[in-house]
Amino acid sequence: MKNKKFYAILAAILLLACGYATAQTQTYLNLGLSLPTGKFAEGDEDGFALVDESKEGGAGVGATLGFKFKFPTKAKGLGVLLSVDGIYNGLNSDVKEAFEDMRDELEDEVQDVTLRKPNYINVPVLLGLNYCYEANDNLGIYGEAGIGLDARFITKFYLELEDSGNDSYYGHYSAKETIKYKYDPAFAFAFQLGAGVLINNKFTIGLNFYNLGSAKVKGKATDKYQETIGGDSYTDSEKENFKFKTLSTTMVLLRFGIRL
Repeated sequence: MKNKKFYAILAAILLLACGYATAQTQTYLNLGLSLPTGKFAEGDEDGFALVDESKEGGAGVGATLGFKFKFPTKAKGLGVLLSVDGIYNGLNSDVKEAFEDMRDELEDEVQDVTLRKPNYINVPVLLGLNYCYEANDNLGIYGEAGIGLDARFITKFYLELEDSGNDSYYGHYSAKETIKYKYDPAFAFAFQLGAGVLINNKFTIGLNFYNLGSAKVKGKATDKYQETIGGDSYTDSEKENFKFKTLSTTMVLLRFGIRL
């Protein structure tokens, strides 16, 4: 139901923006850096929101790629803005180090360890206004603001442990344990504020603050264990739904754009 509501509002935003479209519509391709702020950036070896009850995201510097559409209005320099972005953030150095320490400890106990760390992917779709003051043909200064919806996705956390050997009494043995955290998508109200410069009516350099809303971190955890000793096999599997605390997602985007 929540997914249907998100797509319905997204469709309304797109239709509204298209109503302002003219032959002079400006389309920009943006790419740059994503710099997490606040609780989204915090988190260390003591925990972060993807694995426990912490409100800290443990996010690190990431990248962004997206499109910005400016639909001119009758007011000089003012346009209706529609932006669609994909924003990727991995984990910060403290959280990565904690994972690597865990891997090292496990490798002292078993033969093979496979670890895939979770990462954040946000897709905000925002509608707003952009005003650009052109000092001359080569330089302009713009400010913008927008509101809309963000879709937050978190990639899977995966840990696999394998061990085997020979026992003097039981003979050959092997064991394998697989732990997975699969996160549910989350949707939240989002807004952005930004400013930048327009160069030669072709290139932009901008700085934007994005607040992508707050939503609980939840999903399904599975733990599967397989063991074979002396030809006898044993398998055990556990599944449970988890719901951690609410995570707020904020960041600053430093972006470079080119008019298409």
